[in-house]
Amino acid sequence: MCRLYFSLICLLLITSSTFASLSVDTVVKRIRINRELLNIGIISDAQFPENDENLSVGHFGVVMNGPKHVHRALNYFKKMSVDMIIMNGDMVNSPSGGNAYNTYNMLLDDVYGKERTGMPLLIYPMGNHEFYSSNAENLYKDNVELPLNSHYVVNGIHFIGVSCSDGNGGYSEDRLEYLRHHLEIAYHENKTNPIIVISHMPFKVDNFFGGQWESPQAKEFYHILSAYPQVVYLCGHSHYPLFDDLSVIQKDFTIINTGSTSYFDLDWNTLKNKNMLDKDLPNEYENPQLIGIFKQADIDGRDEVNQGWIMDLNSRTGNINLRRMNYDLSRQFGYNIVLQDLYRRNFTYTEAQMRANAKSPYFKKGSHINCFVCDDGVVDICFNSASPDVLTKHYMMIITDPDGNQKKIRFLAKGYYQGFDLPYMEHVRYYGSKKKGKYQVKIKAVSCLGKESSFLQSDYMF
Repeated sequence: MCRLYFSLICLLLITSSTFASLSVDTVVKRIRINRELLNIGIISDAQFPENDENLSVGHFGVVMNGPKHVHRALNYFKKMSVDMIIMNGDMVNSPSGGNAYNTYNMLLDDVYGKERTGMPLLIYPMGNHEFYSSNAENLYKDNVELPLNSHYVVNGIHFIGVSCSDGNGGYSEDRLEYLRHHLEIAYHENKTNPIIVISHMPFKVDNFFGGQWESPQAKEFYHILSAYPQVVYLCGHSHYPLFDDLSVIQKDFTIINTGSTSYFDLDWNTLKNKNMLDKDLPNEYENPQLIGIFKQADIDGRDEVNQGWIMDLNSRTGNINLRRMNYDLSRQFGYNIVLQDLYRRNFTYTEAQMRANAKSPYFKKGSHINCFVCDDGVVDICFNSASPDVLTKHYMMIITDPDGNQKKIRFLAKGYYQGFDLPYMEHVRYYGSKKKGKYQVKIKAVSCLGKESSFLQSDYMF
């Protein structure tokens, strides 16, 4: 018996139920925890490196930051005594060579000990990166020691995990059949409770972030879930910042982006007409189409992302409270997501409702811009961030030169992608001062849903 399940049996009463014989795995494992409020830690997309040969806790950040970030998250989970941990795929960059899974096990050993005594229930379905090797499923089962697909009932709440089946994020028919069958079990046992489904690939629904990377079997997968409005679908893969309003969206069911513990991504080089930007154009401040970046790899702090969720789930009422977490700071950020009576299609996070209810960002009284002129036409521009109680995605800066010519520049808010809502100073560099004279600087904040603040304004002489 693997060490993970040994520790579970020591802590929790687990019984297995097998339903009518089908070609699909029908095992359901049942767990009872002696409190009704379940506390669940959720992380995703750590992409542990396959080429770090100096494996030790002290080397976790040498090649990529995922191991260092997950180590912090796991320590937070242990400190908070979470009842469950969900790792939503792509925890390894590639299993080839063995180092990535060695890192995975070393992290768990360091936090919970080699016997994993006291370790909470872990749900970890395979993402697409777990398939970046030959014999991928056996490597996963041998090293992770978890089933490819899983169904746990914890205090009456059903949790269903479904692995991808290839490196493209595909789902084979046996995976889809597993999902169909186990959703039926969950539904017939309790038609009003939420059903938590965990799998790696997102859906292209409205403007939900990451949908452009959906699975080749996305339509069939979505169709299966759409029969159950009480489903809360946790998906990874996109690496999109959890600060964004559109990390959560409700349509036929609830979809939650589980973020990243390695680096963030976004549709940074796609225009509204879906064409790609010309990468040969000058730097970001010469190109008004860019959102603060020319190359995504150039973003300051792009790989310092350590975000996930804490889910508080009341197993008596079925109510869910989701808290965005920055695990580097052990701190919540942004507003809570509250889910209630989902079986009645009580959906309050549809895109239309969120846009209708969205507030405009604003600069607090006393906010101002400081401009520092450097050599060669470079100007350092610093200003107070917009109020943190509205989720600001980017800033629009308008520079007017001495002849009245304007240049518009957009750049991402640092708190947006790094996951914090503390007041701070934004800092950008403008390279476009070419003429002698007085320049005007105006800056406004733009929320994730397009709402705009009023302008801050300042001048500088060049």
